Amino acid sequence: MNNSITKALLFVIALSTSVMAVQLIPISKKANFFNLCREYRTWWRQGIINADGYKSNDNEKANKYKKANKKTTYYQQKIYREMNIKPENLGDEEDYRMCERVGFDWYVD
Repeated sequence: MNNSITKALLFVIALSTSVMAVQLIPISKKANFFNLCREYRTWWRQGIINADGYKSNDNEKANKYKKANKKTTYYQQKIYREMNIKPENLGDEEDYRMCERVGFDWYVD
């Protein structure tokens, strides 16, 4: 009898842990989307900062600009995949505005 009570309690603990984990999925998706928006905005700003170096003949700043541009495109595509949208349907809206519209109004500078 003691063994069956132990098994029943372990089952209840396992089931409750599973339920809690499933309830946290939307929170982790929102946090993941926020991190994507934050990374996009960071690399976008780095591209703006290093744009002058790209126009000059400074190779170091030109490489930083190219890296920032590449990372910006990478995170932009990840945001599109996360929101399940196609870029041609988005128009010319900035991605950080899109992140703001989704619910990160405290995100923009």
